[in-house]
Amino acid sequence: MRTARLVLLGLIGIAAIAVTFLLAPATPSAVSVQTTTRDNSVATAPSFESDIAGALSAAEINNSSAEGAPQQTVVNGWVARDLLSIIGRQLDAQNGLNAKSSQDLLTLSSAIDTASATQAKALNELITAPIDRRPTLLLLLAVLAIVVIGITTGRDNLAEQLATVLADRDRTPAVTTSSWPNPDGQPQNPPVS
Repeated sequence: MRTARLVLLGLIGIAAIAVTFLLAPATPSAVSVQTTTRDNSVATAPSFESDIAGALSAAEINNSSAEGAPQQTVVNGWVARDLLSIIGRQLDAQNGLNAKSSQDLLTLSSAIDTASATQAKALNELITAPIDRRPTLLLLLAVLAIVVIGITTGRDNLAEQLATVLADRDRTPAVTTSSWPNPDGQPQNPPVS
């Protein structure tokens, strides 16, 4: 009987090792995350104050040397031309900033779309990941080992152990509520003689 127990327990041990290593669930594939870097500097339009101040000071100098309305008209035309060229450069700079802001928004939108797709893919992989059934199977093998030990234990020995447990139980006095003391220290229900 001892040989049968050892053989059966050896087979259960081999089965436990096989369950542990052969039934391991496949690991989910790694999700690659694309990172983007963003320039956080605030783009500002260049200042054209010095250009405007230069055009107006040139106009004052030319206007002070102008003699008569026709020359003042010419000076005013030059000032208008200079100021309009400054306004044109201001608009070009502002359009460049708007284009950069639009490009930044498109980059940000693309990054959000990529992150959402990656998150959905990772969530789908978690949902469809196989369940690890090894703990259940190992527990089943442990119970089977206990059953094998119980079955292969000699019946006489098992019967003796059961008889000893039952005899010990009969020898132990049972505690009843009638033997519990009151707060006075007296039994609650004194025995009737």
